[in-house]
Amino acid sequence: MKTNFSGFLGSVPGVVFILRFLPSNLCWLQSVRGTHYRVATQQQRKTFLPLMSSVRKKRKLTPSEQWRQSSAEQQWQLFQNSQEERCGMSKKLLVDVDSGVDDAQAIMLALGAPDVTVLGVTCVHGNTAVEHVCRNALRVLQACNKLKEIPVFKGASKPLVGSRINAGHFHGQDGLGDAPDPNAPGLDLLQKENAVSAMIRIINENPGEVSLVATAPLTNLALAVRMEPSLPSKLRGLYIMGGNTESRGNTSVCGEFNFTADPEAAYIVLNEYQCPTYLACWEFTCHNKLSWEFCDTWLAQDSHKARFMSQIFQHSIEAAKTERFQKECVAGAGFISCDSYAMAAALDDSFIIESDCYPVSVELTGTHTRGMMVVDTVGFLKKTHKAFIMKKVDLERFKQMMMAALK
Repeated sequence: MKTNFSGFLGSVPGVVFILRFLPSNLCWLQSVRGTHYRVATQQQRKTFLPLMSSVRKKRKLTPSEQWRQSSAEQQWQLFQNSQEERCGMSKKLLVDVDSGVDDAQAIMLALGAPDVTVLGVTCVHGNTAVEHVCRNALRVLQACNKLKEIPVFKGASKPLVGSRINAGHFHGQDGLGDAPDPNAPGLDLLQKENAVSAMIRIINENPGEVSLVATAPLTNLALAVRMEPSLPSKLRGLYIMGGNTESRGNTSVCGEFNFTADPEAAYIVLNEYQCPTYLACWEFTCHNKLSWEFCDTWLAQDSHKARFMSQIFQHSIEAAKTERFQKECVAGAGFISCDSYAMAAALDDSFIIESDCYPVSVELTGTHTRGMMVVDTVGFLKKTHKAFIMKKVDLERFKQMMMAALK
């Protein structure tokens, strides 16, 4: 009996596959153009391979497609190769933020780096209301003389499920330390296009070239992948500040802020973005903190950017001295610019010295663990996709990048 598998297999232009279906011998899974194709027998595989090869020759696989088709060992080799390929190349970034002082620091880190093009800033609820987030992104770009060059887009105003939370106690109610700014740009400078639509469009216009840096709740990213499931395959890489690895919470008993602010979105992103993924988790940022002495030197630079940062950062510096923050913080006091670690990794892969590579997900139902990142060190989740969980980074390089951001 012959069965038409054109619907089951997906489609390749001009080709319809008619295969004999033998369930007991179903043995092969391969991905082409982001679509999975199954071949029932070894004989059919021999027939099918030349067709597959002819399709592959039409274009080079994107980094995400190479990633999905590789083993864990091959993924590590791809990671190392990407460092060599990207050396000296201009990098294209798309930044998703909930500005936030450390989001501002991350944006300025990107703008201070050589050979980097920021294609856009997408805004989402998080540290403060999305309207404040948008205004703050515009303020940061204005401080860096990039207001007319980089578009800013307004995104989701609340999580997929539940109520919005904020981090006003640390970042100030407006997100930038409640520092007055009489010359702040107006929201009329925002793009008319929605952030999720812009994210999809920008990535589609630059397939295989964009590194997406997410330093906020992942609502925009979750909506984007649900609107266009193939989107992750077109990314060069995904860099996330979020999650935790030691059950240390800074928002709930076991939850880090960005994941706890929208657990469902974090779950969708970690399970549906099958692309090279790098995580800067809460405990990692604490273990790799900088000293307050460095912070003083950093802010003392004689530049408009440094004076701007000093003004918006004062509220957070005072908040970091409180008993609450001291309890939340891991491994002692210090200067922690959480979002800047994810950005630094996107700017320079050699920044990461040591990382773990495991499947990850997010807990959605626990009374105390909702929003906590799940790290599958054994293999219970039966997931093939693994994320790089940063452990150690080049702190001297990080200091250089941070200093350059405020020059």
